[in-house]
Amino acid sequence: MEILKKIISLSITMIIVFTLFASSTVEAAYKLPFETNSKAIYMVNTDTNTVVYEKNKDEKIIPASLTKIMTTIIALETVKDLEGTIVTAPSYIYDEFFGLNVSTADIRQKEQVRMIDLLYAMILPSANEAASIVADYIGDGSIAQFVDMMNKKAKEIGAKNTVFKNPHGLMAQGQVTTAYDLYLITKYALSLPMFEKICTTTSYQMPATNKHSQPYNISHTNYMLSKVRGGSYYYPYAKGIKTGTLPEVGKNLISMASKDGYNYLLISLGAPEVDSSGKPLGKNGAFEDAQNLYKWALTSFKHQTIIKEGEVIEEAKVRLSSGQDYVSLLAKNDVTALLPSDVDATAIQKIPTILKDVRAPVKKGDVLGRLDLKLNDEIIQSVDLVAYQDIHRSLWKYSFDLVKRFLNNTIVRVLLIILLLLVLIFLVLKARYRKLQRLRAARSRYIRKMQK
Repeated sequence: MEILKKIISLSITMIIVFTLFASSTVEAAYKLPFETNSKAIYMVNTDTNTVVYEKNKDEKIIPASLTKIMTTIIALETVKDLEGTIVTAPSYIYDEFFGLNVSTADIRQKEQVRMIDLLYAMILPSANEAASIVADYIGDGSIAQFVDMMNKKAKEIGAKNTVFKNPHGLMAQGQVTTAYDLYLITKYALSLPMFEKICTTTSYQMPATNKHSQPYNISHTNYMLSKVRGGSYYYPYAKGIKTGTLPEVGKNLISMASKDGYNYLLISLGAPEVDSSGKPLGKNGAFEDAQNLYKWALTSFKHQTIIKEGEVIEEAKVRLSSGQDYVSLLAKNDVTALLPSDVDATAIQKIPTILKDVRAPVKKGDVLGRLDLKLNDEIIQSVDLVAYQDIHRSLWKYSFDLVKRFLNNTIVRVLLIILLLLVLIFLVLKARYRKLQRLRAARSRYIRKMQK
C-alpha cells in the first residue's frame, strides 16, 4: 500500500508539473519598421525559439512547391539507404506534366536514379517529376497512398491546418497550409539526418545514369544563395531551404540565416507577382522580404542573460516537514533571451508561479515552480524553479494528514453519516425493544398476580 501511495503521489505531481511548465515557442513578436510583400510570415530565432515577427500565421494559403518538404520528410523516414536505393522513373507520372511549363531536373522516363539524387532534385531545382517518382516508389505504385502518408505525418507533427493533395505542390483544389504549420513541418524536417545538408546545398551534380551519359549540375532556386544568379537579392548569410511559386499564390519562400551566432528560420507566403491591375511587379517580393527581415533581426536584437543558473528566486512553503517548513527555489539553468538591442535586462518582469500544497519529502532539484520573464506583458522566456535542498517528512505529521484527508473525503463522509444513521436507528430500535420487553414482563407479572 505504501508503494502504491508513492506511485500515485508521484504521478499526480508529474501531471501538475507538466501541465504548468510545458515549454513551447516563445511568442514575443515585434513590430517592423518597414512594409512587407508577403501575405503571411512567421519568423523565429531558433537559438531561443523566440518569434520575432508574425503576420497572418494561421491563414490558409496554397503551399506550392513547399509541399516537397513533406515529400522529403516521408522519403528520409522511409528509405534507410538513400545512396543504395535505385528507383526507376515510371512513364505514367509524366502524363500529369504534359504541356505544362513545370520545374524539372530532366529526369527521364525509365531512368534509374538513386533516392539521394531524387531528393536533391526535388529541393534544389524543385523538380516535380522527382517528387512523383519518390511518391510512386514509396507508395508502392500509388501516389494517392503516398499522399495519405503525407497528411498523416502532418497531423503527427501538429500541422492541423494543412492538407496535401499531391507530392509536388502543383495547383490542386483543397491543398492548403499556413505559415505556422510550415514552421512546424520545416522544424521537424531539420531534425532529420540529411535534410539540412540537402536543403542548404546551392549546387549539386547529378550522376550519369542509363539515360544520361554524363553527369550534370542542378542549382537551388533560392537566388539569395548565389552571387551570380541572385544579383541584388544575394544575401551572404542566407541558407536554404525551399522556394515555391504558383500564379494562384505568388512567391513562397522558406529560408534560414545565420550571423555572429544568431540563427533565424523564416516562412513567408503569398508575395504577389502582379499588381492589382495584373501588371507584373518586376520583383521577387519573397526575396525582398527575406532580405529586409534578416537585416532587421540581425541588427535589432541581441542575446542577454537575464537569470543565472542557481540564482535564488523564491521560496515555497512545505507541509509535513520534520524541520523547516520552507525551501528556497533556484533557477534550474541560465536564461538567455533575445531582446531588442535598446532594452536592458533589468526591464524584464519576473513572474514566479509556485506549486501549491508542496508536501515533504522534497528532494534537492525537484521542480516546484516556474519563473516567467515578461517584456511588455508578453512572456519571452521561462525557467523551472528547483528545490535548493532536501526536506524530510515528519512521520507524525504525515500520519495525522492521512487521517485528516481520509476524513475529509466526500465518500468517507457520506459513509460515516450513513453509519451514524444506522447506529442511531439501531439504538432507537434497541430502546424500543427493551421498553417492549419491560411491558411484556410487567404484563406477565400482572397476569400471574390476578390468577392468584
